[in-house]
Amino acid sequence: MLGFSENIANIYQLAILIPSIAVGVRRMHDVNKSGWFLLIPIYNFILAITDGTKGNNTYGPDPKGSGEMQEQSKTGVEVKTGFFPLAFFLFFCTPTIVLDGTAHRKPWGIHSFALAPGRHTMKIFFRYLFMAECGANSIDVIVEEGKMKRIAYSMSPWMFAKGSLKEL
Repeated sequence: MLGFSENIANIYQLAILIPSIAVGVRRMHDVNKSGWFLLIPIYNFILAITDGTKGNNTYGPDPKGSGEMQEQSKTGVEVKTGFFPLAFFLFFCTPTIVLDGTAHRKPWGIHSFALAPGRHTMKIFFRYLFMAECGANSIDVIVEEGKMKRIAYSMSPWMFAKGSLKEL
């Protein structure tokens, strides 16, 4: 039978487990690596002590802020693609972002595209099993000179529905 202090220690360890994993994943994202690299013992330690990626990377902006001023002076769109957490199987599908008829296959996350000022058509979808354009949705975006328009695409777990596509 466990003593009172051992119970408190076990509760404490369980309480810090998820936040510790979250911090580790965030650190892996700082160096532009997947959170799954936490499972490689020595390599994740090496990544943890190296300096993060300068400027934006696949997982978002630099938390130290370097490169942020350069990003604000660009003209274009920043697209954030994501999916409902219980639809984790979508992690294995790669979204396609079509800008004015040009397709860009990018992993789930945040991506920036330089565009000329004006009206642009954006369509986002992904291939899933027998469906070539699953979750397809489109939007017209008006880009102003010197500004980044932010767009968010989110897919629900219902594969036959359109993905949510909106300006932020």
